Amino acid sequence: MDLIFFRPPAGSGPGVLLVPDEAGFTDGIQDWARKLAEDGYHVAVTPASGEAPVDVSEAALDVSKSLDQDAHIAAIGIGEGAGTILSAGVKFDATVLFDPPQNTVPGTLNGQVVLHTSGGETHPLAEPVAALPDGRVHLYDHCQPGFIDTSLPAHDKWAARIAYSRTLAPLRRVMGPYYDLAGLFAKHLRLEFVEKDAHATMETMIEEPYVNHVPTRTGGVGHQLLERFYKYHFIPTQPEDRQNTVISETVGADTVVLEILGRFTHDKAMDHMLPGIPPSGKKVELPVVVVASFRGDKLYNEHIYWDQASLLTQVGALEPGDLPISGAVAAHKLEDIGLPSNELMPNWADSEGKPL
Repeated sequence: MDLIFFRPPAGSGPGVLLVPDEAGFTDGIQDWARKLAEDGYHVAVTPASGEAPVDVSEAALDVSKSLDQDAHIAAIGIGEGAGTILSAGVKFDATVLFDPPQNTVPGTLNGQVVLHTSGGETHPLAEPVAALPDGRVHLYDHCQPGFIDTSLPAHDKWAARIAYSRTLAPLRRVMGPYYDLAGLFAKHLRLEFVEKDAHATMETMIEEPYVNHVPTRTGGVGHQLLERFYKYHFIPTQPEDRQNTVISETVGADTVVLEILGRFTHDKAMDHMLPGIPPSGKKVELPVVVVASFRGDKLYNEHIYWDQASLLTQVGALEPGDLPISGAVAAHKLEDIGLPSNELMPNWADSEGKPL
């Protein structure tokens, strides 16, 4: 069988057999295969399910021959390709199915099985997959079949992004490869805030990364713009007394989320957070959330969030008046849950004593 292979940067890794639907080897399927390879998998794509019968057993054997001895193999099927995998009855270390035909008669369902279904209708396989000890069912009510494929009209960018992470999770869990994402991100942050080395910071990232500070839309897309941003507008503008306290850390298959309490003196022009606002000399206490996504062991992107109104208030650029803006109290409440809640709600007292 003519398989198309995508090899990981390390040259070897767990195997993934990707069986597309009748649309075949589209640009979108190629994108998925490439991303899986970047995440450490040795990916083999079969011909379109509508072009010729796909012998899953033969394809799995071909993949196995191309791998290191005793390597694990997962199968990902899309549409008719998912039905082909199910009907073959071949046991994989993990099986991921996207919108298999409604009339698919599965072989024995076992092991790590993930079912992605779209369109709002309950799939006949949802109940048996959910009943498995390692079964997962993910519904995408607002999407249509083909939503993961960038080359199809049904493509939904953000649903596809979530579906990819949900696909990666069981592969990581069952087969690896395993990356210390928290440690990798800590190194990235150390190079930014401690070493203050823009070039070394960029070396922790993929070739074309991006960073978006959501409230101010600062950062950069692509290597050149982002290194320029780090070198001239981010690293040199960090206050010398900045302290970042990690409140919580959540690590997923390809994502690290940090909840941070930042404290600093606004003694420099901070292009990324306060563009165009001169240093005020005022103290700032601010909760910040960082969502960092990885491809393999390289950082892919960062989305950074904070309460811009509270920040502007603390540096004297915004007068809150009667507006519901917390200022530094938001940081204090994050540290001390015993502080009063609902102080910005003028009608909070109205519910006192009412039945619960």
